Amino acid sequence: MTEATDTRFADLELIKTGDGSYSIYLPQLNETYHSRHGALHESQYVYIDHGLADYWKQQLAKGERKKEVCVLEIGFGTGLNAWLAARWATANDVAVQYTSLEPYPIPPAMVAKLQDGLEDPALFNQLHKVAWDEWNAIRPLFSLRKVAQRLEDWTTAQQLETQYDVIFYDAFGPSKQPEVWSAGNLLTCAQLLLHGGVLTTYCAQGQFRRDLKAAGLTLVKLPGPPHKNEMTQGWKIKLLPS
Repeated sequence: MTEATDTRFADLELIKTGDGSYSIYLPQLNETYHSRHGALHESQYVYIDHGLADYWKQQLAKGERKKEVCVLEIGFGTGLNAWLAARWATANDVAVQYTSLEPYPIPPAMVAKLQDGLEDPALFNQLHKVAWDEWNAIRPLFSLRKVAQRLEDWTTAQQLETQYDVIFYDAFGPSKQPEVWSAGNLLTCAQLLLHGGVLTTYCAQGQFRRDLKAAGLTLVKLPGPPHKNEMTQGWKIKLLPS
């Protein structure tokens, strides 16, 4: 595993969020990995309900059922999105191949604290323990590949040959990590999306939305999770009525 070095990603602090689930506060950026109002609820709402589930509804509306759904996540973070995606795959009998980019993995000592209160802590622990930079069969319907690189470093011509159905864009906000939200990165993500695919994110910033639209995606504004007005989807398609 090759991970980037950045002193901004040191001295992590565990926090308990409004729905009882745990997240991390990063003092150097004055930023949290999830909403303080509810880490679990935010991840479920933004990335599962309006990512995987909305994509799958579009497939069913078109009379299609793919053999597997390929997900790319920008920011593995605490692993909460991957944990929810694995559970969604099992509950819906849909195979999911999940690639997650994370240049700044959290320390193992933090994992045991983050899983407190989760319904399936063994799954959460497994997601963190499996090897980096290779495919791992987590469950019969869920495979995970964690990559310790930034999006801009990872997307070489070889990686661009692989495309994805769903992209979870879950980096720290544009004011904290503007380089991650660059127009170039968003254009890359649009290229990585298969026709009919969707990028979903908590972010509703105006410039981000303009860059996403300029990259060729069809934008959908949705109500945000608790205490957030809006979130964003970017579809590589003209949407069918749900």
